[in-house]
Amino acid sequence: IRLTDAQYSDVLRHAASTLSGSSSDLTAVLTHADRGGKGTRSLGAAIGRLAEAQKAMGAALGSALKANESSAESAGTMTEYASTDDPEMILMALRGAKNISSDTDRRTLLETLAPRALRRINPTMRTAFFEAAAVTESDTDRRAILLAALRFAQGDKKVALAVFQLVAKMTSDTDKRAVLSKAAEQRLLSTAELRAAFMNAAKTIESSTDYTAVMQAALRL
Repeated sequence: IRLTDAQYSDVLRHAASTLSGSSSDLTAVLTHADRGGKGTRSLGAAIGRLAEAQKAMGAALGSALKANESSAESAGTMTEYASTDDPEMILMALRGAKNISSDTDRRTLLETLAPRALRRINPTMRTAFFEAAAVTESDTDRRAILLAALRFAQGDKKVALAVFQLVAKMTSDTDKRAVLSKAAEQRLLSTAELRAAFMNAAKTIESSTDYTAVMQAALRL
């Protein structure tokens, strides 16, 4: 059965309102509904339906978040929607991560999203990821987020730069040491800009023991 554009819009609205709690069920309905409209449909119409489906997913995500009663539930909901690997859903989840009240829940979400967001070398996603990381006050949680990000710094030097800039704003010397030492071990000090950012972060370490350990890691390159 081929759906008209009006029928397809009705399906989207109904699915978004009734299936907002399950992104997998919603995605299945949208995919099945769209199959009925292929064939001779023009490229313009196909693009229009894709945009409409993304809008419906966004609306469903918003509804699901409003129904959540805790930051853990919100983080879980955003993780589920981003698991579709749809760039728009991932970006929505990254931006929503800033509003999660718990640093630990935000860390869990960002650790999950890091591979999906940072492997794309997408400036918008990278910015959204590190903006969410920046509002994390716990150094322990921020360290975990930055270590997750470093896995993708070889493919995108700006990831390493963003990591060093956030390390400089941390208060725990031990957590700074852990991130900077890992960056050095991964041989991420390949440009003058990265080396300067690394040193700026290292100079904020007050503990001589931790500072020495970071410098030794850098000199082993």
